[in-house]
Amino acid sequence: MIRLPSKPSDSLQWDLSSIPEAGPLFWHFDLGLEDPFFPLDDEMRFQTLSLALTQFKEKVWPLFQERTQGIVLYKGSADFLQFFLWSQKQKANWLSWQEMGLKVDDVQAKRLFCADAFVYYFQMLSYFLPDEVPIYLFLDASEISSLAYRHQLISKERFEHFQIVVKGLSEFNGLHWVDDQILENPLSTQAVCFPLQKECHENILAEIEKIFVSFQTPFRVISEAFLTEDWEGVEILHVLKKGLSSFGERKLKGFEAAGGKIVYY
Repeated sequence: MIRLPSKPSDSLQWDLSSIPEAGPLFWHFDLGLEDPFFPLDDEMRFQTLSLALTQFKEKVWPLFQERTQGIVLYKGSADFLQFFLWSQKQKANWLSWQEMGLKVDDVQAKRLFCADAFVYYFQMLSYFLPDEVPIYLFLDASEISSLAYRHQLISKERFEHFQIVVKGLSEFNGLHWVDDQILENPLSTQAVCFPLQKECHENILAEIEKIFVSFQTPFRVISEAFLTEDWEGVEILHVLKKGLSSFGERKLKGFEAAGGKIVYY
């Protein structure tokens, strides 16, 4: 992974001489996004970071386009609340966000809000990068004790425009971050259907957590929103019925028609 120093204090005079002459390339922009209290509202900071991405797109990308496998915009904790800067604007946004009425623990609710704020920022930055290249976020969820909270936080619904590489969540149905390596998750034949984000109230999360801890064998977690895309290889699907939407019920009929077994709770 090739690190590109891209903070406002960096010159952007990247040394490309040490780049291998062959093989796939991953570019890691060090934008300072994982630094404590990053100022999401600072327009000047955003313009400075976008300048770095634009320079890459115009001067570096054309030289290495064929070999580039992905761009890493962020590598750090999935718990953005730990270092979130609560400006007056973000405090107002938080009050508006609460109007959605998602009934979860207050700390978890703030985690979700902070993640949403950063996702929006990531999306704004991504507009300055080539459309063809996948954009990766490396998220370390290991510091959050509840498995249900972890999966709610790093849901593909929230990060659907990015490639997510997760640390500290072995059940995640996707890419994993182990010692700076990107590894595919072994495809277990058993999976738990995770409810849509709008259905993930505290009582639903508590029931999902019970299902998770009851497993004695490997399993994976599949979001209801991406059920048909991600159920390949699944033979037994565990479903919390009261957390299932009517659209999800129709998807499950297709799963059963394909020979899959469903265990309801």
